[in-house]
Amino acid sequence: MTSSTAEPPSHPPAASSSSSSSSATLFPSSSTDPPYSSSTTAVSTISSSPFSSTSNTTTSNLNPQSSTPLAPETSARAARAALDATLHSLSSSHSAALHQRASMIHSNSSILETQETQLARDAASLGNSASAYEKLATNSRNALKEIGDVQNWAEMMERDLAVVEEALRLVDADAEAEG
Repeated sequence: MTSSTAEPPSHPPAASSSSSSSSATLFPSSSTDPPYSSSTTAVSTISSSPFSSTSNTTTSNLNPQSSTPLAPETSARAARAALDATLHSLSSSHSAALHQRASMIHSNSSILETQETQLARDAASLGNSASAYEKLATNSRNALKEIGDVQNWAEMMERDLAVVEEALRLVDADAEAEG
């Protein structure tokens, strides 16, 4: 054969599988079948699988030097290896996304811890500022109270001086009238 494409066998052999057998069977080799080329594949049917109640079909390359089919144990091992590879591929693709998310969560966690520390410092500073403003308000209120007291005291002094002034004026008026 000189063409680059594989030629299928002249007549498709039937894959026999029994429901009681757990091993896979391959196409039987007969003397009328053409020799297999390196790109010709044989189809094996697995009759019982631990993951499925129906039969699965897989393909495997045959050795170009060998015209005998693979042993049932070998094809079962190949099917199991293909299943393991598929499961590994699926789990690695999902685990990569999960690892990325975990990394993002971890980096966000450290950012949040930094922000929490800064917030605690700012809250403490705000508490100190609030107590300082409260003290300033108390001092200002006391100063205003004193000013109010001084103003009240000044008004009382002014009334007392007005009384004294009136008394002195009356005394002066009596002294001028007598005198």
